[in-house]
Amino acid sequence: MKRILELIQAVSPHNLRQVIGYKKGDEPSKLYRLYQYLRSRKYSEDEVASLLYGATAGRTFTAYRALKSSLTHVLLEAILGDSVTKPTYRTYDEAYEHGHRQLEIVRILVSKRLYTSAREAASQTFRHVADYEIATLNLGLTDLLSILHLGVAYNERLFHKYHKLYVYYSEVVRDQAIITDHYRLIRNHLYANRLSPLEVGDLATKYAEQDRVIQQRYLHVPVIQSMYAQTELTGLMLRGEYQQAIRSAERGTAIMESGKGANLTAISLLALSQIECTIKLRDFDLGLRRIEAARTRVPSGTINDLKIYEHAIRLGLLTKNYDYAYLALAEVQQGKLKELLTQRHREFWSILEAYVHMLIVAGELSVRSHWPSLNRFRLSKFLNEVPVNVRNKRGTNIQILIIQAIILILQGKVDAMIDRTDALSVYSNRYLRSEEDLRNSGFFKLLLHVVNANFRKDKAERKARKTLQVMKEAPQKSHQNDLEIIPYETLWEILVDRLD
Repeated sequence: MKRILELIQAVSPHNLRQVIGYKKGDEPSKLYRLYQYLRSRKYSEDEVASLLYGATAGRTFTAYRALKSSLTHVLLEAILGDSVTKPTYRTYDEAYEHGHRQLEIVRILVSKRLYTSAREAASQTFRHVADYEIATLNLGLTDLLSILHLGVAYNERLFHKYHKLYVYYSEVVRDQAIITDHYRLIRNHLYANRLSPLEVGDLATKYAEQDRVIQQRYLHVPVIQSMYAQTELTGLMLRGEYQQAIRSAERGTAIMESGKGANLTAISLLALSQIECTIKLRDFDLGLRRIEAARTRVPSGTINDLKIYEHAIRLGLLTKNYDYAYLALAEVQQGKLKELLTQRHREFWSILEAYVHMLIVAGELSVRSHWPSLNRFRLSKFLNEVPVNVRNKRGTNIQILIIQAIILILQGKVDAMIDRTDALSVYSNRYLRSEEDLRNSGFFKLLLHVVNANFRKDKAERKARKTLQVMKEAPQKSHQNDLEIIPYETLWEILVDRLD
């Protein structure tokens, strides 16, 4: 009651009438009548309840208590000058969003010297969010609660309780900052592309070993567990240790799911990483199991759900399960691609589509009559459009150039392919010179061998033998850095079988 009376004194009647939409002359609602009765301070709570709900009602009457709660919400809205949505804390994400919003409301109440309201709001919020172990949020709430119990409403027991928690969360936030620093540095190295994948993998593994003590200390803190798992997983994947990476992701998922309201976004990312490992291993059966497991953890219709489909298509193409790749592609809603993806990422999907259509043209994939049809794919448009990814000389653009060349050869457009040979040679010599690109540059050479062999199968095969051997013997880091949609050896077999 003290809190609601404090709020009533802090808000102007004009602001309250605006919030509830009351105009002079209107029949006052129960909510507005409650405000008037309490503001007048003429009645006890039992008397107010009986005036509103009849002589038998008192302060414990259920409808009266609900009305009081609604008035508190309206008073807060009038004070803060913005819509104050009713907070819910059913999941980690809801606790994160509404908990931080409530924390800001508490700070505003403190700045307005509404200490009773601030104290009650902070304690209620902390009670709801504490078990989610959102360290920065819990630190802010316990900081305010320890201060608020040192003021007019001094309570030594509660001060010590919240101050002890404040010190603890200060330590959690400090350790979380170390994990965060290492996680962000690894992500930066991946985006900057200055270190080789193996170098980044070694650095991530080093950080994971350093941070294992922190990770073990806070098994119940989702952010620490998520960033640690991602760092450890990145290190193992970039070092080519894919089975260990899958086990690492499983451990991280189990730890996070054991806590209250697991962070679904973090768990989704670990599930996707496990599929990616099976793609690297080119293990179709294991990939299917990981895909099915991911579908139980990734919300439908989200960008991560699209990523599952992308991985499924890639898994099918890499492992010669072309029917599976076709059906996965046919399930994807084109509207979702436009809604959720940037132009650059939609372009990668057009590459996947091009490979599936190439398999149909080459006769490697027979479309059954009962299968769903794919959206119309205009090969001429794909051949002639300048890609957004052209700036990524050692990335996706390699696959664009390769599939364009193969389509031209399969369609018998010899002159158009010959016109591209100089450009392919220059591109390979300029951008694909490192050991990491041996397989990519090798396939460019295979395409040039086809042209130099005048598109004759026997001659192309003779010219290609040495290049194929070099590609097979390429260092491990070249295999780790490959961007192959279909393995180059398989792609070469498809191409050379259709020469002459």
